[in-house]
Amino acid sequence: MPLVMGMPLLKELPSEKGSYILFLQLAESRSIEVGRYGTLIFPAGTYAYAGSAHGKGGIAARMKHHLNLPERPHWHIDYVRPFMHWEGIFYESDPLSNECTWSKRLFNFPGSRVIIPGFGASDCQWGCPAHLFAFLKRDFDPAAFLHYFDGSIVLSCPE
Repeated sequence: MPLVMGMPLLKELPSEKGSYILFLQLAESRSIEVGRYGTLIFPAGTYAYAGSAHGKGGIAARMKHHLNLPERPHWHIDYVRPFMHWEGIFYESDPLSNECTWSKRLFNFPGSRVIIPGFGASDCQWGCPAHLFAFLKRDFDPAAFLHYFDGSIVLSCPE
């Protein structure tokens, strides 16, 4: 379960199916228009978004989507991504989806807050409160998840 800090080198990410957590930073609180949710207020802080990559191209293709900022938003995260700075990703290649398991771990992680109930979880069948979680402390470190998720850092990419 690697954690890649900074902008990932897409060629080094697996093309296998898997699950991931995006770590994003919002420098200042702001209102963001999010599709049918309307305009929502997002406080400044670090955000963790749990997702799965089970389409063609797997994790590498999904990260390319998240990095390139699509013209027309497809997922909830696509609406907020242009306003947030990429901090890193945590991922695991696995044919099974772990995004709900990880969302529940994020929900229970110390300091975690659900800002928008149901955000990113519109197709969730496991009752997740959301798939986007906020950590409003300025000193939040995504590497803390490595111990929580029993993973290890394998790569660090400068921006």
